[in-house]
Parts: sequence; C-alpha cells; structure tokens
Amino acid sequence: MKRRILSLLLIFFACAHLSGQSFYGVVKKADSLSSPIFQAQVEVMELDKPANIYKTYFDGGYKFNVSKNRTYTIKVSYPGYIDTIFTVQTDKAGKPFPPNLIVRLMKDGMRLMGKIRSREEEFPIKEATIILKNVMTKEEFSITTGIDGAYNFKLEYETNYKVSIDKRSTGILNHFKDTSFYVSTIGFNLPLDYKLDIFLDPILNPDPELIDRYNSIKQPFLANTNPTSKEKQERISKAKGSADKMEIKQPFVQEASTKEADNTVSKMQEQLEKTKRELEELKKLNESIKKNSGGISQPTSNRKKKKEDANLEVVIIRDEPVRKGTKETDKIRGVQDSIPR
Repeated sequence: MKRRILSLLLIFFACAHLSGQSFYGVVKKADSLSSPIFQAQVEVMELDKPANIYKTYFDGGYKFNVSKNRTYTIKVSYPGYIDTIFTVQTDKAGKPFPPNLIVRLMKDGMRLMGKIRSREEEFPIKEATIILKNVMTKEEFSITTGIDGAYNFKLEYETNYKVSIDKRSTGILNHFKDTSFYVSTIGFNLPLDYKLDIFLDPILNPDPELIDRYNSIKQPFLANTNPTSKEKQERISKAKGSADKMEIKQPFVQEASTKEADNTVSKMQEQLEKTKRELEELKKLNESIKKNSGGISQPTSNRKKKKEDANLEVVIIRDEPVRKGTKETDKIRGVQDSIPR
C-alpha cells in the first residue's frame, strides 16, 4: 500500500511539474530610462482556441501557462506605441522557447491623451464622447470614455485638428456644458505625447424631463443626418402635447399674471387722474395770482407818471398880433428876455 501511495504521489508531482510550465515576459518603453509599462495589453492566440488577454503588472511583467507542442502568437499593445507581435513555441516536454522575453515598445507618432473631468469635483466623467476632427481632410474619430474618463488619440504631423465634446452623449447630456478647441501639430516631426485634461462646468438648471435617446456607438454623428417627414411630425406632435400638458398643469399661473397686469393698469390710471387734478389746481392758482398782481401795479404806475410829469417843464406859447414897437413894449420885452427860464 505504501509503495502504491508513493508512486501515485510521484506521478501527481511529475504531471504538475510538466503542466506547470509557463512563459514570462516584460514590457518596457524603448527610451533611455527603459521604464516598465503598466496595464499594457498582451493578447495570446492559438490556432484552435480563442485568444486570451492579459494585463501587465507594475513592473511591466506578465505570465501565462503553456502546453506541449504548441505555437503561441503574442501581440503586445499600448496606446501611443507601435504594436509588437512575436511567437513562442513549446517542445515535447512543454518548455517554451524562448523561456522569457523583454519587449520594448516604440512611440507611434504624436498622441493626444488625457481625462475628461468635472470642474467642481475633479472626478472623471463616464460615457462622455469626445470627437477629433481633421480640419484638412474632414476625417473624424470619436472615443467614449469609461470609468476612468480617459481618451487617447493618434495625431499626424503637420496637421490641424478640432477637438469637441459631444453634448448629446449620455455622460454630458443634461449634466455638463460642452466645449471645443483646436490643436495644431504644424512644426512637429518627432514622436510626442501631449497630455491634456478637459474640465467641464456643470449645468446649473438641468431639465428633468429631457429624454436621452442618443447612442454614441450606433449614432456617433446624428447631427449630420436629416430627419424624415415622419420623425418631424412625431416631434411636432410631441411638442404640442407637452405644451398642452404645461397649460393644463399650470392654469393658475396665467390667472395670476393677468390679475397682476390689471392691477398695474388700474394703479397707473389713478396716478394719471391725480396728476391731472394737480395740474388744474396749479393753473387756477396762477390765474388768481396774475389777477391780484395786475390790480396792485396800477397805482404804482400812476405815481411814477406823476413824478415824471412834475419834473417836466411846461412852456405855453401864445399867438399874439405883432404891434409896432414902442418904448414901453421894448422895455417889457427886454425884461422878459432877462428872466431866466
């Protein structure tokens, strides 16, 4: 019994050792620092089996088990870097060749990457669609963010781009304000990663009855399509129905507004009547003052005239017949001429 147990244990450990063969690899950047890449995607493919996907650890390493007499095709990819593909083969004993491998990824031109965040909380925004449009070729690319709110676009050299946030995407609609800006790669001819976090302001008064029908995967550019006549009729009918509902829900608002308008009109009329009365009273006062001032001024004018008349010299000229001169008349004339006037 003991021999049988020992033989079974030996067989078990041998099988475990043979089946426990694994391949170990490391993914790093092809730069002077040779820094490891975290969360790089490693896709392991076989002819008869579906592909298995692994992610690298903080040290850039990954590991997977292998079988006997197999050929594995491995594809290593990371956003902003050129994909690398290589093969691994196993022998009859299940040993891989090569047993381990270090892959160094090179940058794939220029990249625009970052995260879409809320300005108030600085949290990443999920399900936000960002659109990159080539201004020269009119070609468009779109990415819908995940939980981390990250995006990553490849840029060409000597090109201008327009970056915009789709306001109809589920993460933006009725929650945040959309934005747009321009990016230029003119003058660049070397690989470069440009990191840019986009901060969006929240909507102060969101509409709770707004229905989100936008699907960023099926209809990424719905704004460019023209609606059919049926869709237009449906929209018009729905708009009318919503307007009727609003009128039914809030009849008291209209009554209150009409009452306020009537009250204001009546107040204005009363003020006008008061001003008219005051003007009439002022006119009467002015007339009475004028009459009184005219009676008093007459004696003063008469007095002035009398004074002026007193200062005047009155000369009376009489026509008398001319007589022949005598001595007496000549004396009288001489006396009259000597009297001062």
